[in-house]
Amino acid sequence: MNYLEEQSIYGYQSMLLSTMDLDRNKLMFSFTHPIPQSIFSGVYFRMVNIFVNTKDIPLPDRIYLHMQAGELIYNDLNKTSLLANNVEALLEKVLN
Repeated sequence: MNYLEEQSIYGYQSMLLSTMDLDRNKLMFSFTHPIPQSIFSGVYFRMVNIFVNTKDIPLPDRIYLHMQAGELIYNDLNKTSLLANNVEALLEKVLN
């Protein structure tokens, strides 16, 4: 994999981030979208922020949102654990 392919896979990904401000009852979503400039200037990101008052979100939707966030975190941890197990198995093969 060359440098340009690596940058196109890892460096130019869009990201969705969310934060919860419990003191102000605000939920913030940030969506970042990369804007590639050139090989030498790197990547610039356009960011869109959305603020939502959590009191306006019905309780079942809030519960579902937390369930989805938990599933995303579980899936990421599971994938990382599988990757770590695969690396350990490969390392044992190399050492033996």
